[in-house]
Amino acid sequence: MIILYHGTGSQNFELVDERLSSDVLETLYVNIRALLKTRGYSKALEFFESIPFSIWNGTNDFEDEFSLFYAETPLLQYEAIKSVSSYPDVKNAFRQLAEVTREIGPYVRFIAIDLLHAKSDEWDVFICHASADKDEVARPLATILESFGLRVWLDENELKLGDSVRSTIDHALAKSKYGIVVLSKAFFDRDRPHQIIAYRRAVTLDMEMRKTGNNEKAKAAINECNEVLRLLSKDHE
Repeated sequence: MIILYHGTGSQNFELVDERLSSDVLETLYVNIRALLKTRGYSKALEFFESIPFSIWNGTNDFEDEFSLFYAETPLLQYEAIKSVSSYPDVKNAFRQLAEVTREIGPYVRFIAIDLLHAKSDEWDVFICHASADKDEVARPLATILESFGLRVWLDENELKLGDSVRSTIDHALAKSKYGIVVLSKAFFDRDRPHQIIAYRRAVTLDMEMRKTGNNEKAKAAINECNEVLRLLSKDHE
């Protein structure tokens, strides 16, 4: 855990439960954002908008009662915040966030983040590629992404003898945040239904994750996939 701000009193705390309902929290957050922006607290606003904070009830060994901002963040974000948490301007930004919140909402004594633990069957990135591109593209790409702390699904690391390729890929796509498709001559040279299906599903999944029905870029990507499928079908008639 990284404590980004603490007020007066004991420096230890325990989480009790989330303090506010989602509706009340949303209203409070709108006003916090507005106040931070109006006062020119740009760094505090940046942290507030990028970290998925909730407001919790807290206590300590002295049975004090107070509130705190608390969030669980993915590995990359956790490490990025940790690397700057001791900087004076960062400390000041979280102090400003606490003070603004106390001014219009509950008394916030702590601001803290924890590492969000990754699940064994969830991935950050699914890499779809032709076998011919594995050595020069897919495997090096996976290595680079993993060096940044991302969990990467690559067939040679995840597929086991006896696994159903189709169902394993379906599961991995459903459990991956993003899909990367290595488009190359080798990819399109042969009829590769799994790769094409994965390409389409990866983009569809991304569209669904955006939680909007009017995202023009995502719609254009889907239409592009449909055209690829149409052309491939025509070539193999």
